[in-house]
Amino acid sequence: MGPCISKKNKPQDKTKELDEESEVKLDDSACQRLYSKKEPRSSLTIHPSDQSTHDTHQYFKRRDLSLLTQRYIFRGASITKHHQGFEEKGMKLDESQIDPTFLESIGIWVTCKKGLKTEDPNQDNFCIIIDGSDFLLGVFDGHGEHGHFISEFLSNCLLQTALSNPLWQSDPLSSIKESYLSSQSLLIEESNSEASNFECKFSGSTAVTVCVKQNHLYISHVGDSRAVLAKKQSQGYLAVPLTNDHKPNFPDEKKRIEETGGEVKQMWGEKYWRVFFPGKEFPGLAMSRSLGDLASHPAGVISEPEIKEIELEENDEFLVICSDGIWEFIKDQEAVDLVAKSGYPKQAAEKLAALSWMRWLLSGTNTADDMTIIIAYIPKLT
Repeated sequence: MGPCISKKNKPQDKTKELDEESEVKLDDSACQRLYSKKEPRSSLTIHPSDQSTHDTHQYFKRRDLSLLTQRYIFRGASITKHHQGFEEKGMKLDESQIDPTFLESIGIWVTCKKGLKTEDPNQDNFCIIIDGSDFLLGVFDGHGEHGHFISEFLSNCLLQTALSNPLWQSDPLSSIKESYLSSQSLLIEESNSEASNFECKFSGSTAVTVCVKQNHLYISHVGDSRAVLAKKQSQGYLAVPLTNDHKPNFPDEKKRIEETGGEVKQMWGEKYWRVFFPGKEFPGLAMSRSLGDLASHPAGVISEPEIKEIELEENDEFLVICSDGIWEFIKDQEAVDLVAKSGYPKQAAEKLAALSWMRWLLSGTNTADDMTIIIAYIPKLT
């Protein structure tokens, strides 16, 4: 996913020329010059010079991306082989010829690890779009036989659909909500085509997306992938949940399911609550909202996202966006504390994934879920 740079053999710092002023401005020509995929990877420098964790946070907060005009898209690669446990999913880039290390230079990183479900490929996916000074970040956690195809489909269309909506500039929240609903329609259309490699009747995906635009956060989600905001305090950082997991047993969700004609119950020996038809052991979905999962809709499952807008403040430092493979054994505050201590987003993401993996292995469940983590520092407010 990117080079590791040791202190013993540290290459020339190519970001130094951009770092002379207290405010660091990046434009497209600088990005192409510093992070072109045509350059030898060993010459790419993705970290500022050795600094304290506090200074590292300030380094990323100084990044001014207002001069960027091009759009850069990073997505999870298509699955071409069966991965081993904890193996990294590849990254697919657009045609911009920008190296993935560009992401870390602006305070963003993603890691996507295969779990221990031997019969399934890595069903997680992600999408990161840098659109001028705007960030669009998405995590998708597929489930069912074709969940990996559906999460990949969504990584290719959901955020891009929001960007192409005429309402994007004037009403981002509405355009994002519409992108979820239109992505559901596109999923159905694609699954019904003769050339489709998936069905979305018994397979689906979560989605959690956070857009950073003009000093605001636009948050939307379906399912149990989660986004958390870290706020700087006088002592440490405060984890602020941006999403609520869509669990079938939560009062509002359960009420809607039961009014639609579904039933929420636990199977014997399970800790998860699932959605069923009354008196049936079907369909058994462990979330109350998702994309795909058409067989669960008559029982009250919906694809409409929960959305909200938040105005950013100066002490809003970074975002932690993950699939439930991370949140199963790690609390919001613990994740924020770990990222704050790590400083660099790549290092933080890898440590968070390793901690989650260890806890899965020690849980006695003989399994581990796929894990996706996006760490993103909030850019300079304008």
